Amino acid sequence: MKKDKYEDARKLQKKLLKQLKSIADTPIVPPKPTKEPILSDYNLSEEILIEETNKKNSFKKKKIALYCVLILLFFVLCGKSFIEWYGILGGIFEVLIFTPIFSIILIIPFTLIEYTSPNSQKIEQYNKDKENWYWWTELYPKKKTLAFWYNLDGYQFEKEVATVFSANNYTTQVTSKSCDGGVDIILQKNSQTIYVQCKAYNSKIGVAVIRELYGVMQNDDISHGIVATLKGFTASAIEFAKNKNIELITAEDLIKMID
Repeated sequence: MKKDKYEDARKLQKKLLKQLKSIADTPIVPPKPTKEPILSDYNLSEEILIEETNKKNSFKKKKIALYCVLILLFFVLCGKSFIEWYGILGGIFEVLIFTPIFSIILIIPFTLIEYTSPNSQKIEQYNKDKENWYWWTELYPKKKTLAFWYNLDGYQFEKEVATVFSANNYTTQVTSKSCDGGVDIILQKNSQTIYVQCKAYNSKIGVAVIRELYGVMQNDDISHGIVATLKGFTASAIEFAKNKNIELITAEDLIKMID
């Protein structure tokens, strides 16, 4: 009985770790802005940004100074008491153990105290939208070259393929590297689940890979599948995929999806 409970606990632990790994590996695609963020859209200006930055830096310096003063006061007052009670050993204990522990405990509430003002939320939203705009206009378009895709290893290729589908309004989940059952990415859109197999090969993909994915699809009752690779598929692979609802895509197709 104990052995069964231990095995069940191990299986549950492995399942949770696999889910956490999948969440960590799944790319986060920010919301697509409708236009480039402008300060005036947030009732902000360059002068306000400079003023708020100076106030924030001043607040941070005061917070650090207060923290140091409190640590010093604690060190002096408690150090005196420890020496009076326990002598030199008490002083050594206070310096090496008690004060460092107090410093670590005290820093927790100090990190939670942040500078705020009526403009803080507007500035935070402006910066967030600016980052999103940079991702869509600068980072994401860099994937529109074959050289980008050809320089990826297998794991990077999976994540980048997932990113492209995420940017095209698919819900994506990158599966765990081990025991993925031949499925690297699980897509969902309009209540449909799609299995994706990724192969970052520098040669054409043969029929064996397509057969493997099709077998998993049949076993899990999944109606649609995708095989993504870099440089295409053999004639037998293309022929096998026909009428099986398996889409074959290459790096060039992924670039078209980005466009």
